[in-house]
Amino acid sequence: MIYYASQGLANALLLAIYAVQAFADHKQCYSAVNKIDITERFVLTFRVGFYLQAAVFVNQTYIDPYLQLSHAFSSRRSQGGSN
Repeated sequence: MIYYASQGLANALLLAIYAVQAFADHKQCYSAVNKIDITERFVLTFRVGFYLQAAVFVNQTYIDPYLQLSHAFSSRRSQGGSN
C-alpha cells in the first residue's frame, strides 16, 4: 500500500508541474536562427505531456492497484484457500 501511495503522490506532483507549464501564460519564444515564433509549439508540447501524465496518473493510481488486488484475490479463490 505504501508503494501505491508514494507512486500516486509522485505522479500527482508531476501532474501539477505539467499543469503549470501547460496552462500558464508564456512570453513569446523566437528561434535563434530564423527568428520564428515557436511559443505555440512549446505550449502544444507541454499540453501533450500534461495529458499523457494525466493518463499515467489515472492508470497507476486507480487502474493498476485495482487490477493487482483483483488478480491477487482471484488467484487465492482459485487455489481454494483463504490465506
